[in-house]
Amino acid sequence: MAVDPDPVSGERRRLSRTVHGTRSEAKDALQRMVVDAGGGLYGGGRVTLGGPAGPVPGLGDTRAYHASRLAERHRTPSEAALGEMPLWKLTPRDCDQLYARMKAAGLGQSRVRCAHVVLHRAVAQAVRWGWLVRNPVSNATRPPVARVTITPPGVDDIRAALAASRKADVELWCWLSVAIASGARRGEVCALRWCDVDLDKRFVRIERSVSATSSAGVVIKSTKTGKPRVVSLTTQAVDALLERRACVTRGAAATGRELDESELIFATDRLGRQPWRPDMVTGRWTRLRKEIGLSHVRLHDLRHSCVIYGGSLSIRHVRAA
Repeated sequence: MAVDPDPVSGERRRLSRTVHGTRSEAKDALQRMVVDAGGGLYGGGRVTLGGPAGPVPGLGDTRAYHASRLAERHRTPSEAALGEMPLWKLTPRDCDQLYARMKAAGLGQSRVRCAHVVLHRAVAQAVRWGWLVRNPVSNATRPPVARVTITPPGVDDIRAALAASRKADVELWCWLSVAIASGARRGEVCALRWCDVDLDKRFVRIERSVSATSSAGVVIKSTKTGKPRVVSLTTQAVDALLERRACVTRGAAATGRELDESELIFATDRLGRQPWRPDMVTGRWTRLRKEIGLSHVRLHDLRHSCVIYGGSLSIRHVRAA
């Protein structure tokens, strides 16, 4: 049976189906194919989820990357990856089976929900481009996510973390001081430049973030909300930044140059052009917290802290940029 040309390649297509049964059953199958083809249910014959759709709209690079890796990793050897499956063959059952495999592998509910969101938005883009007439992922069972109550670390934990980091890893101490005072995300602290901070007026402007994946590499982009913000800094954070600035300035002078205000505060190279990777910060924090007995404190928990430490009241003030 001839159907409309492939919307991507423009090639003429013919559909066929083998029916093991009577002539009447074969006619019924043919009629169903005609109805499905007329409704556009066969979409682009050669279009797959891993095809030319490009980046998933509305998702950050990091979230889309990890979700796609999860979907690829949790499939049985006998099944084709969803990325290799033609879009018109994708069913809600395929999605539910993927979610079930991910849960069986011990992944958390938020990880499974993340894969569902990426999958749904990718197929939704194909619908907008006219490759499908409906999104089969919409009828899949949406993975639930339990609400988590965030408990910020206590005063003693914050003090212990800052004291230990200053002795063991002074660069991480400065990073933690800024993160705790500003409430910024990992990537946002990693993307800070010297021109973003005013140490006299004690505030920092947050307008960029760092993301890192094996496919895209290290990328500096806008913040998660896409809106810059100005945050007041505490005395401890300012002192840490002054100490780091002095160290970086000495390093620049040793190479016969002056510190450039556009340089990154936390960089892996002497010129301040290569930012710290967020996962590198997590790794350094993980090693430190094991040494000081704070394995229950996640790095993400620190951005929710507005606590008294070091004998001073640390209050976070946020105002419009």
